[in-house]
Amino acid sequence: MPRILVALLALALFGSTRSALSAQPLETGTWTGYISPPNGDQLPVTYDVRMESDTLKIDISNERMGSVPLQYIELSEDGMRFVWSPGVDLICRLKLKANGGYEGECAPEGGQSGIIIMNPPVKEE
Repeated sequence: MPRILVALLALALFGSTRSALSAQPLETGTWTGYISPPNGDQLPVTYDVRMESDTLKIDISNERMGSVPLQYIELSEDGMRFVWSPGVDLICRLKLKANGGYEGECAPEGGQSGIIIMNPPVKEE
């Protein structure tokens, strides 16, 4: 039942879902970054960004938590929103940065927020 409520809340907060292809394309590959839980240390993470059929898929992982898929991913011209469930459902809102990465906050319903940073893959010359 709680997962259904989170899904309904995510849809209500995000509005009608748009195809990831209708916003700016997200570069596939391994992204890097950090998560900082409320009152916690900054933890390095990687993001596996890929397309499966016409659906954007992203898994976030680190040594401590393993790999967790992001859900309800929505891209817009200026950011990204999704639900991440590393044990508790977190609603995340990120802003597009000048370097093509994203930075924002994730929080459980009514809880304290943490910071999440996504940096795009480094292009080799």
